[in-house]
Amino acid sequence: MRILLGLLLLLQSLRMTEDFLPLEAGNQWVYDVSTLAGQKVGQVEFTVGERTITAGRSLYAVTGYPFSGESTGTGLIGYDRETRQFVRVSGGQEAPLFPGDSESTEILQSDSSGIPQKFALRTGSTTLVFQRGVGIVEARLQTANDGIHIAKLRSSKIGKSNAAPPAPSIRTGISLPPVPGGSAIPAILTVAPVTTDNPVLVVSSEPVPGGLKLEMMVINKSDKLLPFKFNSSKAFDFVITDSATGNEVWRFSRTTIYSQITKSDSIRGSSKWTFSEIWNRRDNDKNPVPAGRYRLVGILTSQPPIQSEPISIEVQ
Repeated sequence: MRILLGLLLLLQSLRMTEDFLPLEAGNQWVYDVSTLAGQKVGQVEFTVGERTITAGRSLYAVTGYPFSGESTGTGLIGYDRETRQFVRVSGGQEAPLFPGDSESTEILQSDSSGIPQKFALRTGSTTLVFQRGVGIVEARLQTANDGIHIAKLRSSKIGKSNAAPPAPSIRTGISLPPVPGGSAIPAILTVAPVTTDNPVLVVSSEPVPGGLKLEMMVINKSDKLLPFKFNSSKAFDFVITDSATGNEVWRFSRTTIYSQITKSDSIRGSSKWTFSEIWNRRDNDKNPVPAGRYRLVGILTSQPPIQSEPISIEVQ
């Protein structure tokens, strides 16, 4: 069974499930970096920040991600459910977060059902060890001057969890620039309840080539984390109705397929989520809608769902 699972994961290459790198605002990972001989050379960390959604894709601003082999600034990272891989977006260009032409994987731990819980991913000289629900727990890379650097997870903040699991020992693999000193994890952010006043949903519309761009901002007015639960990958919706009759004309979610996965997410204090889609001025049956005035609402499809105040839009 272990051999079969290893072969399947190898064939799947980078197509891992999204819980192998939990992306949620406020999540943070801190790593101790040492040489192969065990000498500590520094500490690195990365943090998940605000989420934005465009064209149905969730992207998170991630600060300090140290395992890409590039400078560690703020970048956008997301999970593509269609290709089942993590991606990074820079300058409008999308690329795999874990690139490489000769990837291989090895399962290190499976549950009683044979489902992989921990595995090592090797891309060139880099090895990353992932644990389901935690993220990257160990990383290794051959450096130019100091040989192999090993980064082991010291602590993490994943939702309500704040403890790092033990990292397995692996043989090869990570390019990590040593960061002297490092920094401590800030205190866990307090959480605010969802109320009738918070969050605030603001919708807008503007003409663009091919239709109308619809946008909804979900604004957290508090200075605390604002948590939500979702029963599927569907996080938002737009609904357009006829102003005269009140009949539904178009609903964004009718054109989209969602995975049935329960998840939690949070807006950081004094931050917002932004959702946007293009409406091509066609109804649910794909027929062009007549000129006139319509009503637009945005919906955050959390449990329970939250709906914006309607606005009036005009189709020429």
